[in-house]
Formats: sequence, C-alpha cells, structure tokens
Amino acid sequence: MRYSGTQKQEVEWHGVTGALTLPYGPGPLWPLLAALAWTHLGKGTVFGLGQMLIVPMDGHA
Repeated sequence: MRYSGTQKQEVEWHGVTGALTLPYGPGPLWPLLAALAWTHLGKGTVFGLGQMLIVPMDGHA
C-alpha cells in the first residue's frame, strides 16, 4: 500500500519480484544489465522500488 497525493487515498501496489541466476556470467548482456542498474529502470523507481542488484556468484553452479 502507498498513499497517493493525487487520489488522496491509499492505493494498492502490485508487481513482480524475482531473481535471475546466470551461472556462466552475463556474457553479451552485461552492458544492458549495467545500464538498467545505473538508470534504475523499472516499475516504481520513483518510490524506491524497481531496484536491480548485481551480485557475483561464488563458485560454479
């Protein structure tokens, strides 16, 4: 739930969450992933949502 100043009421916030594991690394996707993380592209980024976190894996899958 969040409060909408425009609507003067609480509004439900729907979305999807998840993880993507790339056991062999991002390959040619790394520039796109870096750009998405840097620009905070995603739903609700104005509200602090849509965060993408890139974490290296330890070991191999």
